[in-house]
Amino acid sequence: MRVSTMASITGREDVVRNAWETFLTIDTMRNEDKMSALDAFLVKFLHVNVDPTTTSGFNYRDMDGVSSVVTRHFLADIHDICISSEGDDSKLMAYLVTGRGGNILRVLNSTGVSGITCNVELANQIGRAHV
Repeated sequence: MRVSTMASITGREDVVRNAWETFLTIDTMRNEDKMSALDAFLVKFLHVNVDPTTTSGFNYRDMDGVSSVVTRHFLADIHDICISSEGDDSKLMAYLVTGRGGNILRVLNSTGVSGITCNVELANQIGRAHV
């Protein structure tokens, strides 16, 4: 039974890894296909890491790189929402609570942020949210 469980975990990790690789192969930074691929990766990553039957979680070879890329998209999304919402915080709240932003925050909570390359920008953005 243990071998079956490990094969199942490895299979789920492969699904996440493939979703990440698919996301990376889309050239443009912010188009609909790229954002859909990011959303798919986030959902799959969270499923593997939150699933109580998973003992190892997703262990990609460069989690700092994953966290950095995801954080850059998070910051760009927040920037775009703030520009387009003209003071209406409901779009930003929806993004942070139920949208991609909430999933990104859950992924960052899982992976940690100590190794991200844009930690100053993230700290500044979070600091502005508390003002």
